[in-house]
Amino acid sequence: MAIGAFALASRALASEPQVERLFPSEGRPPGAYLHAAQRVASFVRHHLWDPAAGGGAGRLRRSFCKGPSAVQGFADDYSALISGLLDLYECGGGREWLEWAMQLQAVQDQLFWDSHSGGYFSTADPASADADPSIRIRIKDDYDGAEPTASSVAAINLLRLAGMVPERPSPSSYGNAGGAFEVPSMSYDEAAQRTLASFAARLTQSPLAVPYMCCAAHMLSKRPARQVIVAGPAGAPDTSALLDAVHASYCPDKVVLVLDPTNPGEMEFWRAHNPPAHAMVASHFAKSQQPREGPASGAGGPDPSSGANAMTATAFICQNYTCQAPTIDPVRVRQLLTQQATPGSAQPLLQHFDVKL
Repeated sequence: MAIGAFALASRALASEPQVERLFPSEGRPPGAYLHAAQRVASFVRHHLWDPAAGGGAGRLRRSFCKGPSAVQGFADDYSALISGLLDLYECGGGREWLEWAMQLQAVQDQLFWDSHSGGYFSTADPASADADPSIRIRIKDDYDGAEPTASSVAAINLLRLAGMVPERPSPSSYGNAGGAFEVPSMSYDEAAQRTLASFAARLTQSPLAVPYMCCAAHMLSKRPARQVIVAGPAGAPDTSALLDAVHASYCPDKVVLVLDPTNPGEMEFWRAHNPPAHAMVASHFAKSQQPREGPASGAGGPDPSSGANAMTATAFICQNYTCQAPTIDPVRVRQLLTQQATPGSAQPLLQHFDVKL
């Protein structure tokens, strides 16, 4: 939760006057919050994530106090960390956090997914090697108190991942760990729907008991989510300005993709995981960008993945599979995102819960 809070604060506070007076980064720019989020995420990955555990799939530890806990992470630990990493990625923290979130989601599905009814148990299967022998029963929390349940957070995580990476990556995407994964054979979107379906009675009879699950149901009803693509060199002032604009106002029905067209590895990742987004960005920069020194000499024009080109960060805002004209103006980005979303193909909310289990 702290990772997501710090990351979002780095963008939301950018437009606040006299931000240097705000607690806790007194005397520091808003970007200090993003660095704090990155440091927290790095600490968790270094101290609480064991990439060799689980046959190479990786396992998360529950806590840290003078060293990592011997207790394995519960489902809510995975859900909360994935949510924070997605926030960190969307705020410009780097693609590495999105990739780790995808891997953590695969592990969470492997350990906690209820294959019969959908949703997530709090603990691993008692018959598995990951089970804690002191825990005799498996429960599936259905109350969003001070901390929302694992299933509520996971439902939103899955919908966000579905908007970023339409197809769930194959286990081989995780390198040597791929053979250790046994994940449900369903898309992120289908897993989110089945999670909500498993809580349909709770949502309809006692919605105040599961407010975060209601947020997930709202997000599902707004599909397809507005997709915002910010394409520009990582860390560049114009890229940062567009990200500030994207996160300046509350817009829960969006997902954000951050692409660096000057990074060949970045473009290859999106070519594999979201071909339409990759094609749109690559085509735009191939047509509009010119080399820093004179026109392109090659017949094919400038390479959009080459760092030799001067690139202006650009935002693409799409909904219902239709995109607005690309813009480099942060003010225009704010205007587009504060407009009411246009109706899409979403059906009445309760129809989304009619999923065969």
